[in-house]
Amino acid sequence: PPPPPRRGPARAAHLARSTPAAAKAASPPQPPPAVSATRDAPVVQLLCDKGATVDKARDDGVTSLFIASQKGHDECARIVCKNGASPDLAGGDFVSPLLMASRRGHADVVRVLCDAGAQVDLADADGATPLLIATFMDHTEVVSVLCNAGANVGLAQHPSFTPLILACTRGH
Repeated sequence: PPPPPRRGPARAAHLARSTPAAAKAASPPQPPPAVSATRDAPVVQLLCDKGATVDKARDDGVTSLFIASQKGHDECARIVCKNGASPDLAGGDFVSPLLMASRRGHADVVRVLCDAGAQVDLADADGATPLLIATFMDHTEVVSVLCNAGANVGLAQHPSFTPLILACTRGH
């Protein structure tokens, strides 16, 4: 298959089409991270209380916080952040937990990450910010959370591609 687009609306569309099934098919199975990122938050708390390394990553760079962000497990994210997880530590494909939660529309996780000090304008390698991705995906609540957390609404992925231009283009 051709490489993914590097910039602009095509990149945002590519990110939107990314699916867990496609990612799973492209990579071999990985062992779970040090702390389970399931909905069973009491287990996550117990593991943290017993000294689990919250920023320990799998071979592909994925951490417990990244998985909790991807899956929308806000209480798990809150617990691992409270226990010292770095909210900006990039996971798979060098994407931050905040960008992943924004892409998936997990507003409660976005709140947790913002409260934990995540950099709201931290872009991926292609310049896409959490606000730009949430705007593209029409995740209105996530856009609101990011704006209230101080996201720069004028930050462009490239000179003519801002969240406002994207929202107007897509009719959001």
